[in-house]
Amino acid sequence: NQNIDFDTFSASLALDASGNPVVTWTERGNNTFDIYVKRWTGTAWQLLGSDKLNNQPTGLSPSLVLDASGQPVVAYVEGTPGFNHFVYVKKFDGTNWQFVGSSAAELPSVTFNVSLALDNAGRPIVHYPMSTNAHFKRFDGTNWQEFVKPISSVSPQSLVLDSEGYPFITVTRENDISTVTTSAFL
Repeated sequence: NQNIDFDTFSASLALDASGNPVVTWTERGNNTFDIYVKRWTGTAWQLLGSDKLNNQPTGLSPSLVLDASGQPVVAYVEGTPGFNHFVYVKKFDGTNWQFVGSSAAELPSVTFNVSLALDNAGRPIVHYPMSTNAHFKRFDGTNWQEFVKPISSVSPQSLVLDSEGYPFITVTRENDISTVTTSAFL
């Protein structure tokens, strides 16, 4: 049981091969929003890395997965209020957090609902909203590349990949009478 005595939100959880949880969340500080990651060791919660994940004052919408070796990989939004924000992915190397490439995307405003998945080759795929479209990018080992054509008029919620590596997402879409529906599609 992990009780956090701060204003927290946007938690993401994964279980390691032993069934121990790894959790990431956003914590509201004094004019900051910081992202932290902890792992349950079986006896105590251990902070992964020496401090918060984000470098700028605003870190939001963390999405957590574990790679094949059980190390956490986190996608999130980072920026400074009043300026553009960026989607980043970091991988824990056992001691420190390392960027996976440069930013996956530059966003004109703060966004939520960034999702992360790893394909069969262990390459990260992120999807995120920008304007009224859902975008997908995959890291090719050097750069972030558009993975599939952006999907218009949706607000993405979550991402999973099938056994072939094709993305399925749930989305919220407003129809003509302003009701919101959620569906999954390829």
